[in-house]
Amino acid sequence: MSAVAACFAAIFSWRSTHIAKQTAKTNLALQIRNAYSSQKMYESMMAIREFFETCKDETILHYLNRKEYDLDGFVSVDQHRRRFVHLYHNIRILNNAGLLDKKTIKKIVMPEEVEFLFKYVEPLDKALPLHSPATFDFFQKLFPKVNRLNDTY
Repeated sequence: MSAVAACFAAIFSWRSTHIAKQTAKTNLALQIRNAYSSQKMYESMMAIREFFETCKDETILHYLNRKEYDLDGFVSVDQHRRRFVHLYHNIRILNNAGLLDKKTIKKIVMPEEVEFLFKYVEPLDKALPLHSPATFDFFQKLFPKVNRLNDTY
C-alpha cells in the first residue's frame, strides 16, 4: 500500500512542478506583452518612427555615423532606442537561461514588432561603438521571413 501512495505522491509532485513552470512561463509572457503594450513603449515607437520620417537623410546619417555632430538633439531618440533594445535583449536572455522557449516567444512577439526592430531600432543601435548584433541575430533566426534591412542608411 505504501508503494502505491509513494507513486501517487510522485505523480502529484511532478504535476505540481509542471503547473508551476507553466504558470511562471505564462507570467513572463504576460509581463513581456504588458511591457510592449505600455504607454512608454508606444511613445518610444512613435518617437523613433517620427525621427526617421521627419529628419532629412543627412541628419539620420550624422546620427548613425556620429562624426563631429551635436548629439544633444539625439539623446531622446537614443533613450527610446534603448527601451526597445532592452526589451528584446531581455527576451533573448530569458531564452538563453531556459526560462522562455522559442515556441512561446513566437507566440508573444509578432512579426510586425520584429520588423519595426529591424527597420528602425537596429540602424540606431548599429551607430553605437558597443553595438552587439546578438539580439538582432537571435530574432532574425526566430523570424526568418521578416526582412532585415542591414544597411538602410
